[in-house]
Amino acid sequence: MDEETAEAECIAAMELVIGAKAPRDPARAAAMFGKAAAAGHAVGHFGLAELLMAGDGIARDEELALMHYREAAADGHPGAMYRLATLMLEDGPSQDIPGASALFLRCAEAGMAAAYAVAGDIRFQGLTGEADAEAAYRWYRLAAEAGDPSAMFSCGYMSEAGIGTAVDEAEALRMFERSAAAGLAEAQFKMAALAREGKAPGGSREALRWYRVCSDRGYPAATISLATMLLEGDGTDRDPETAFSLYSKVAAETGDADAHFMVGRMLLEGIGTEADPEAGLRAMAKAAAAGNEAARQLVEGLGKRGGRQPIVIDGTGPAGP
Repeated sequence: MDEETAEAECIAAMELVIGAKAPRDPARAAAMFGKAAAAGHAVGHFGLAELLMAGDGIARDEELALMHYREAAADGHPGAMYRLATLMLEDGPSQDIPGASALFLRCAEAGMAAAYAVAGDIRFQGLTGEADAEAAYRWYRLAAEAGDPSAMFSCGYMSEAGIGTAVDEAEALRMFERSAAAGLAEAQFKMAALAREGKAPGGSREALRWYRVCSDRGYPAATISLATMLLEGDGTDRDPETAFSLYSKVAAETGDADAHFMVGRMLLEGIGTEADPEAGLRAMAKAAAAGNEAARQLVEGLGKRGGRQPIVIDGTGPAGP
């Protein structure tokens, strides 16, 4: 079987897998891929490996699938190299981080867009040798141009800090904006911070909008920042009740020390909720245990005083005689 015939056979096999031009028949497809693989064609090895991993039309056999992926990867098949590299990252006897990193780089160098960002990570972290920030930036840039939101964020971070490329705040902002618009929560949080600092258009109102978007996607740091803006009336009318609800949500769901501290403070002072000193002190104890320094000092101070002194918190810590 020559290369052209093998290619045509495997295209027909893939059509049977997806049911494009005829009813699905993965068993027949497996036989066709197997025939091409037996003739030494990478495309056959790859197709058969995919069916073996999925147990589609043939009994699932991960070990045999790995063998076929390796055969195809040895012939330079980008899809096989990428799949094999992914499997080599997993815990188990096949784990090989350096080998996986080398394969991902080969995929990227072969023009596989899905591997560009991974190549950036590999170069940035030095997983195949010394770290190379300039090479990392080039790969992230290619991934960003291919539409990868995480790579856009990495380009923004590196342009902002001058890592692997010249400092370029305008380019950093452009990349952060693109990443945020594409839905990356970290970029949305960054855009909110930049707007609040006056480094991006819109000021506090735009910051509030981004924090809401990011918070709705389950990003706790954004929820805390949103609560703080609502509590302070920054970019909006003051809304301590909603602020208390948001702090409480983050505290309950994540155990965040700062969220527990704010819940405690608001319960002690009756801000946004009915004053409840007992519940406030419980929240402060949780904040202290989670690492909030102001809460720790308050709890330790109460212990030394026997809990008899009145408690006043002004936002920077406890005060009293």
